[in-house]
Order: sequence, then C-alpha cells, then structure tokens
Amino acid sequence: MGSRLRRREGAWIEIERCVGCQHHQYCTSHSEEKYDQYQRELTAAVSEASDHQRLPVEINPGPDVGTTERVQQVGSDETMFKTLVRSIHSKGWMQDRIIRYPRLGAFEVWLCFRSSREEVFSKLKTGRWPNPQWLAERILKVAERLNV
Repeated sequence: MGSRLRRREGAWIEIERCVGCQHHQYCTSHSEEKYDQYQRELTAAVSEASDHQRLPVEINPGPDVGTTERVQQVGSDETMFKTLVRSIHSKGWMQDRIIRYPRLGAFEVWLCFRSSREEVFSKLKTGRWPNPQWLAERILKVAERLNV
C-alpha cells in the first residue's frame, strides 16, 4: 500500500476512530460503543446542519504520512504499518518507523477538499469528546472558508 491517494471529487469528512477496543482493555478504559455513538451523532449533526450540501464521511481510510513517505501493512495485523522513506544510499525505500492506525483513543476529524486536508477536531490533542452539533458547525465553517 502506498501513500493514500485523494481520489474523491468535491469535499468529504475523514474520521480516524479507535476500533477493536475489546483487544486493548488492558491499557485503556474505553468502549467501542462510545466511538460508534459519537460517529453516528456527528454524521447526523452534519447532515442536519448542511441541508444544501452533502459531505460524505470516510471512517479510518488509512494512515496519511504525506508525499515523501509510503506505508505498508506489517504482517497480518490490520492496525500496524511501517513507513518507508527514500534511501539516501540507493534508489530504493527503507523502513523509517512503525505506526498504529487507527491510533488508540483516536476520534480525529478532518475536512478534505481536493488535495487539502484540514484538521477540524482532535480527541487525542484535547483529551475530550466533541459536542457533535458544535463540531458540525465548525466543519461547515471550514468548508465555507475553503470555498467548498
């Protein structure tokens, strides 16, 4: 798998959200049902707030590491990826780091339009759950600023 390509026309919302929470209960105290609930509430709030414009939602579309790196899944684990960068010693690629995607505890929201991708909310940075109605309005303000 190479860097994720932007193939969509128009604008869309990307959500990176924690999944498989039952498998990491040893190190967290959250439940997947809460992530499901916030995903549903945000999707409904965006639909309600944007009666003239449909913004499709993509859930966990894959790690976005930029244009100078590539990513590859590590073995059979669907959540572990290695990033690859161009080697300065050869024309090939070399491993840079291992990342988990989606990240534990993540509820990250971006608005994407053409080739731009703007973060609208980050639970990992704020340590809080968003208010779905507030977040829907914020998404629409960013969309307006980007001339979506």
